[in-house]
Amino acid sequence: MGKLEEEQKSPVYPPPTGIPTTQPAPMYTEAPSALAIQQPPYPYQLQLENRGPWSVGLFDCFSESGLCCLSCWCPCITFGQISEIIDRGTSTSGLNTALYILIWAISGCACIYSCLYRMKMREQYRLEGSPTEDFFIHCCCEPCSLTQQYRELQNRGFNVALVCLSFWCPCITFGQVSEIIDRGSSSCQKNCLLHFVIGCITGWPCIYSSLYRTKMREQYNLEGSPAKDLCIHCFCEPCSLTQQYRELQHRGFDVPLGWQENMKRQSQSQAPPVVEVGMKR
Repeated sequence: MGKLEEEQKSPVYPPPTGIPTTQPAPMYTEAPSALAIQQPPYPYQLQLENRGPWSVGLFDCFSESGLCCLSCWCPCITFGQISEIIDRGTSTSGLNTALYILIWAISGCACIYSCLYRMKMREQYRLEGSPTEDFFIHCCCEPCSLTQQYRELQNRGFNVALVCLSFWCPCITFGQVSEIIDRGSSSCQKNCLLHFVIGCITGWPCIYSSLYRTKMREQYNLEGSPAKDLCIHCFCEPCSLTQQYRELQHRGFDVPLGWQENMKRQSQSQAPPVVEVGMKR
């Protein structure tokens, strides 16, 4: 008792008041029920919930007859265009087209190769389906599947045909781009023909087209250097032309229309609205 009285009188311990100064620790008499604990859904369940439908149906391919015929008679071309977009530029349209033809010539089962890209595209855009379904679709009706993927990418804002055009006919893409860069001082036809002639004579039209990449960078203050522009055009001119084309598109140009038509559209959109004078009854 004497020791307890000394501790209570010590300045370290406050005098007892009868009121608890701290909250008592909670006491659990029973373990929480397993049913009361809600387990989060499995990741696979979340993936199924987030998947959405395709914007076009599998058999809607007949509504675009030209693309449907191309996918039916030359599926390698449609596949090459699609696969470069799905690979996000890590492969080229020409390479994938050639690989498709090679697999078809050796095994006759190129649809297995193209089926892998349908699976990859579904994963990228969270589209509904399954690997088994992809396999049977490509084995039974590959042209419909390729057309569906092509139009799906179109609806998502991609100019799918541009990639193949820049690879097989870079002079056309260059002509369209160069007219916009020159702001109408030259024509698409003239630049396209000049690119073609330089390619036939020297085999190095990329040197000529790299000058327009440099000019475009200066106009829009884009990063890079003349030496880098030359190397890019020498090693991968289709990729560079496609990049310039899309850059102009993102800046509001409808590239195939040319400079004059784009200026007309811009002036019409900026024209003040017509205000009619007087009252109508």
